[in-house]
Amino acid sequence: MVRIPEHPLVYEINTRVWLRELGVTTLAEVPEAELAPLARFDYVWLMGVWRTGQEARARALSHEGLRRAYDGALPGWSAADVGASPYAIADYRVADELGGPVGLAALRLRLAERGVGLLLDFVPNHLGLDHPWALAHPERFVRRADGRLEHGRDPYFPPWDDTLQLDYRRPETRAAMVEVLRGVAVQCDGVRCDMAMLVLWDVFEGTWGGGWTGGELWIEAIPALRREHPAFLFLAEAYWDLEYRLQRLGFDYTYDKRLYDRLRHADAAAVGGHLLADEAFARRCCRFVENHDEERAAAAFPPERHRAAALVALTLPGMRLLHEGQLEGRRRRLPVQLLGRALEPLDPGLAAFYQRLLAAAPRRGAWRRLDSPPPVLAWTWDAGRAGQSLVVVNFGDVASTVWLNVGLLGLAGRPVELSDRLSGERRTVDGDRLDDLELVLDPWEARLFDLG
Repeated sequence: MVRIPEHPLVYEINTRVWLRELGVTTLAEVPEAELAPLARFDYVWLMGVWRTGQEARARALSHEGLRRAYDGALPGWSAADVGASPYAIADYRVADELGGPVGLAALRLRLAERGVGLLLDFVPNHLGLDHPWALAHPERFVRRADGRLEHGRDPYFPPWDDTLQLDYRRPETRAAMVEVLRGVAVQCDGVRCDMAMLVLWDVFEGTWGGGWTGGELWIEAIPALRREHPAFLFLAEAYWDLEYRLQRLGFDYTYDKRLYDRLRHADAAAVGGHLLADEAFARRCCRFVENHDEERAAAAFPPERHRAAALVALTLPGMRLLHEGQLEGRRRRLPVQLLGRALEPLDPGLAAFYQRLLAAAPRRGAWRRLDSPPPVLAWTWDAGRAGQSLVVVNFGDVASTVWLNVGLLGLAGRPVELSDRLSGERRTVDGDRLDDLELVLDPWEARLFDLG
């Protein structure tokens, strides 16, 4: 059993692409050399392990918008490079081509030996066209007036035409999906719940109409799983300011998309305001500058801003999420249907930056935001004898001089060495002067000091 750490570090892997590039067929065959670097993470999220079907794959091959996306991500692609969307699930059983449940169990054990937990996807809103319930239990889905089954959808976007919409107004559907989740939970240490807010009763009724009968999925599912798996982790993909509500319903962590958007738009004042959130809420946010649904960070952010944004996301309280390829500077976002990706020139400078950042990012202790004028953002971490850190970012395109009241205990009356773990720069200051520490920062400069 994996214990949920205080500020977990999660690494998302596109499973099918990963195995193809490793030149192996099944999860059990992943080489030892590939597992060693994963030991720095608390969890590995294997995206795309469940069975899919041929009907969903046919939609992936015929969809014109997706075909254009394939052209951009993998020029010269062929049908052999395209699978069904991993979010059009035909069965919550590990795909045979990945080694089935036995292959997953073998890899999970090897990760656990390194202290790494396993996260898998759970898609509550819908199932794939190929799922056996479409024939065996059509009553579990939303029907159109003509009796046909509706496709799953987000109310603000067109339907996902490779899926079928589950009808959560029905207690029987909710009970059946709780049982599905029970089956998932014995195969992993936690779930990333896709679009978790879509199945909240009022959101669902707003999309599909009234008739809700008692209960709510998360109220029924999360306590049931907690009784059987006390350390099981629930991560919600969540939007529309529903994060706090989902936390109250039992989710350990919720996506912090607002922080991502504010970092993406280089809005230092908005980022600073974001950091005023209640600490109990903040500690249950999942921070990121990239995942499979967003543009690659190396393409979305100019280089110096990328580093500044990454420092923010990886040194705030809560979960920190990294995406395979992010550390090396990949720029092409991959549609989830693709089974391979194009060769890209990687960025050794960015990779070295991430190595230093991951080694230095504080993972425990008390976090405190410091008063600083925009565009400068600053905070401290105090883990007592385990170490104290100061994070300062000039999140703007002009040089800035700032005076900070660092306010950490045990530093007065002695020299204090400020060691910047990102640049290697060291300076010694009088501990009595840390209530008015002067720093001169270049545009987008990111500093992470150990104080000793």
